[in-house]
Order: sequence, then structure tokens, then C-alpha cells
Amino acid sequence: MSPPTTTVPLPADPTPNMPLLRKVLDHIDAHPDEWYQSFWAIRGDLAVDRGVTSDCGTAYCIAGHAVMITGHGVDWAWAGGGGLESTVLCTDGQTIPDVARAELGLTRDEAEWLFQENNDRAGVQRAAEAIAARAGEAVS
Repeated sequence: MSPPTTTVPLPADPTPNMPLLRKVLDHIDAHPDEWYQSFWAIRGDLAVDRGVTSDCGTAYCIAGHAVMITGHGVDWAWAGGGGLESTVLCTDGQTIPDVARAELGLTRDEAEWLFQENNDRAGVQRAAEAIAARAGEAVS
């Protein structure tokens, strides 16, 4: 089953939402056990197998955290991408990366860089600093 195509408005020249980006970065710094960059959203045995140690057994990538912080839910019932233990969909049927990109005000290239599955914290910081520079702000 393939995820649906997005209908989230994605402007060509979005304005970075620096307060949200800072919130996401602060959250992963304060709760590194809830950050797992290789999956949009992960839980259960799959999370345990991947070394997730959060109290609730759930973790999100940067995009997943942006989605959760802004009040969107994730659809754990979606049958793709590992069944009930990982998902790429929000409860409204939109994809996590598209919703996060819209909420964070990212260009396509910025989203690809920030959401890259093999990013470590330093890689995320480099992407965040480039986004902040476009906004004429500092990350911190």
C-alpha cells in the first residue's frame, strides 16, 4: 500500500519557522532517547530492536517531532513501512515529511538535508544553521 500524494501546500519560497525548528532541536537534545532519525515514527518491538530506549517505547525523526509538536497525529494503523510499528502517515492522511516541511517552512532541498535518514546530531545542526542563515537568524 502506497502513501497518498500530499495536498499540503508547499510554497516555492517558504519562510522558515525558526521557533518550531528550535523547539524540535531543543526536544531532541533534552530527550535523545525519543529521537531516531532512520524512521519517521517508530515504536514497539521494531523500536526495541533498533535500540530505542524512550520510556514510552516510541521515537521520531526530526520531521516526526515537528509533526507531533504542531499537534498532528501519526497513523499507526497504516499497513506500509513495517505495519503497526512504523509509519510515514499523519492521521489526516498526509505524509509526515510533507506536513513537517510545510510546518517548518522548508524548501525541498532543506527538507531533504534536514530529514536525511543517516543524519547524526551534527548533521542536523549543519542543516539547521543553513536554514537559519536563510531566515537571517541564528539557530540558538
